[in-house]
Parts: sequence; structure tokens; C-alpha cells
Amino acid sequence: MLIKRLTNFSFKIVFSCLFLVAVLLIVSDIWAPFTTDATIQKRISNVTSQVNGIVQNVYVSNGEQVNKGDVLFSIEDQDYISLLASSKADYIITQQNIESLNAQLQSDKANLKIQHAEYNKVLHHFKRFKKLFNAHQISEDDFEQSKTDSELALAQIELAEANLQKTQASLGENKSNGQYLQAKANLERAQLNLERTKVKAKQAGIVTNLQLSTGDYVSNNTSPLLLVDNQHGWLIANFNEKGIKALSHSQKVLVVYDAFPGQVFEHRIDSIDYAVDTGVGIIGKASTTNTSERWIRKSQSFPARINIGNESHDLIAGSKATVMVVSEDNIFWRSFSQLVMHTISLLRYIY
Repeated sequence: MLIKRLTNFSFKIVFSCLFLVAVLLIVSDIWAPFTTDATIQKRISNVTSQVNGIVQNVYVSNGEQVNKGDVLFSIEDQDYISLLASSKADYIITQQNIESLNAQLQSDKANLKIQHAEYNKVLHHFKRFKKLFNAHQISEDDFEQSKTDSELALAQIELAEANLQKTQASLGENKSNGQYLQAKANLERAQLNLERTKVKAKQAGIVTNLQLSTGDYVSNNTSPLLLVDNQHGWLIANFNEKGIKALSHSQKVLVVYDAFPGQVFEHRIDSIDYAVDTGVGIIGKASTTNTSERWIRKSQSFPARINIGNESHDLIAGSKATVMVVSEDNIFWRSFSQLVMHTISLLRYIY
């Protein structure tokens, strides 16, 4: 009988403690928000080739640490070398054409001067013949011939000016010749594409998800590997909206990482997102409503970004964690947060 009473009493004590803890956890959403929905995020760079071709060599392996500028893999470059040679030839031919046009320009200018000099000579001859014709000292035929000669000389000046303008237009002003600029652009593009056959890391990081081998074909819309920046990471924790008043910039939080059982870390909130997708209005789109008819609905969650410092080095992107806010002004909730998180850290040894 005594054993039965002790058993019942023990059961009541345990049940009461569990009930109290449950109530405190529910209330803590307001005073000391708690969440198990927290994930490590890191900067991940998609490595893509900017040119198409067959992979010639792969210089890295999965999980390898690389630095910015390291060559990751190379693409067969024979076609790009040929294209560069062809572009160089076109560029040289265009330069020669420019030199030829410059020479033609000088020739046209000289010819225009000659035509002006010839016109002045013929004009002077015409004026003299006009005086002689008015004095009836020469025949009308001679006068008309001198007049025709002056008109022809003027026409030659106009032709020389037209040729000069044509040459100037072909040459362009201030090296703005279209053919030259096109050839130069093609040459620079060919040089750049040849350099791009060696795909380099644009940031330091760890090679991840390497799906590449010699002989594979890659294009500029494929991503055969990723680079994870292991030096910089942060924790995104999704809290219940009931606890938004308890969160602020630089708010202290306790964190238990699934990867580090038995350890509790202290961090600070870096920022809070004050909008989720269902709360963002888009210009030009009609309003939307939630069609859920449930009487009791789940509260909205919102993300907070937590600065985790150097702990990110030993954690992979996607690692899970449990987070609880510390109410530094309230000794009860501060102690409760410490108790809960240290208990969870021990439970992480089991699950």
C-alpha cells in the first residue's frame, strides 16, 4: 500500500513538473522566445564557365580549400586560339586599311590644293579674256572657251572636296572608324574568351558538389561545382511572432548546435527581418487573402539573423541549431533560459 502511495505521489510530482515546464515554455514565447528552427547559412558561389567547350583538366577535388584566383578547371582551347589568330589578322588588316585611308586623305588634301591653284589660274585667265572681249580684241569663241575652262576648274574643286569628304567619312574622326572599332572589339573578346578557358575561383572557399571530370562538356549555363565561403557564416533562427517584442538588435541568445552536443554558446542577434512573403505588397498585383478556415491557426514565424563569429568554421551550411533568447533584465527568465538550453545540450547526445 505504501509503495502504491509513493508511486502515485511520484507520478503526481513528475506530472506537475512536466506540466509546469510545458506552461513555462509556452509563456516563454513572449518573454524568452525559443525555437528549434535555426539553420547555418554561408556564402555559396556557383562556379560557371563563361565559354563553352570540353573539359581538358580538373585541378581540384571535392572538399579542397582554394584561394581566390586559383584555377579550378580548364577547357580545350584550340578553337579559341584559332579564333584569336583570326581576330588578330582582321585587326591588322583593318589597321592597314586605316593607314591606306590616311594616305588617301593626304592625297585628297593635296589634290584639292592643286585644283584651287588651277582654278585661280583659269579664273585669272577668264577675267583677262573678259576684258579683251569687251574691248573687241578677241573673238567670242575664245571668250567662251575661257569661261568653260573656269567652270570646269570649279567643278574639279567640287569633285576634289567630295572625294576628301568621302575619305574623311571612311576614316572617321578621333579613331571612330567603325571597322577598326569592330575589329578591336573582336580581338579583345577573343583574348578574353581564351583566358576564360581557365576557370578560376572568384572567392576563397571549399570546393563542394564537384560534378566534373575530364571530357565533360560545359556551357555558360551549367554549374559543375560550388565554392562555400567557410570563413563567414551566420545563423537564421525562425521565431514565433508572439516573441517579436523580446527581440532586438544585439539581443543576447543561447545556442545549442546539433553538431556540438553538451555545449551552449552565447551569441548576439545581428538583424531581424520585418517582412515575410505573405506580407509583401507588390505593385500591379491584386491583394491576396489566406483561405484557411481553421479556427486555431499556427502563428507566423519570422527570421532573425544571428552573428555566430568563429563557430562557423566547424559547421557546414545547413547545420541545425536550437536558439533561446536571454532576458538580461529578468533574473527568472535568464535562469530559465540557462536551465532549458543546458538540458537540451545534454539531450543532443541522444538525438
